[in-house]
Amino acid sequence: MKRIVLVLALLAGCHRAPAPVEGDRRAIVFTTLYPLADLARQVGGEHVRVDWLLDLGDSIDQVAMTRRDAERFSGTDFILCDGLDRTEIWARADLDRFRNTSRLISVDQAPGSNEAPADGLLCLDPVLAGRTATLLADALGRQFPRLTDNVHARAAAFSKELNDALAGFAVPKTAHVVVLSNLFQPLLARLGVNQVLVPADPLHIQRTDAESIRRAAESAGARTLIVPFGTPPGTILYLEEQTGLKAIALDALGYPNYGQHASYLDVLKFNLDQLRIATR
Repeated sequence: MKRIVLVLALLAGCHRAPAPVEGDRRAIVFTTLYPLADLARQVGGEHVRVDWLLDLGDSIDQVAMTRRDAERFSGTDFILCDGLDRTEIWARADLDRFRNTSRLISVDQAPGSNEAPADGLLCLDPVLAGRTATLLADALGRQFPRLTDNVHARAAAFSKELNDALAGFAVPKTAHVVVLSNLFQPLLARLGVNQVLVPADPLHIQRTDAESIRRAAESAGARTLIVPFGTPPGTILYLEEQTGLKAIALDALGYPNYGQHASYLDVLKFNLDQLRIATR
């Protein structure tokens, strides 16, 4: 009787669908910022499903994580961020449990990130972005070995695109720009653009702020003020009138359906073009 039961069990097992193979599904990558989402997409291609939290129009400095936001991190294979102790302190309470695990990958883990400015978005530095792409490829390859060669080739191609975009970019060593926050500091430092920081909210500029900006610009010989992309035109006009500077916008977050801002490379090229204007 036992033999009959065993044979029936084996026969039944022959008709079961095979257990899903881990490497046959798409990896789920959740990122805090849209540029990092595109970076993940460039590396993983059709092998990843990507979601993100912030893009153009969101404020990095005033993020309040909701329970729903925190739940979106659950069930993901990898979480990609800039640095929990830098610009994403707002996410630290929810992501700290992933710190020092293979699931959390951040730009501040990339080689050379310790030499970058202490503040600002590291992911805007194209050199560190390229190195982060390699970190993500390493992580994808460990979890999905069949993807190793593919994702590393894609990461290398992505890094080459970034390097090609940087080729020939140069600014006068004496060029200075006034910035209202440290948001773009890693990018500007990588490009050799001298910055004069005058902390102020571009949407709530007071006369005292305008006066401080004007004095700082005169002292440094700066003629340009950097503002975040998406600053209302009326606000830009007011800033220019009050400070006597030309306001130039840089993009930190990009947007998937917005021309010239739909990918990491788009954002980089846009910012490079803007900085060429700013430092003439």
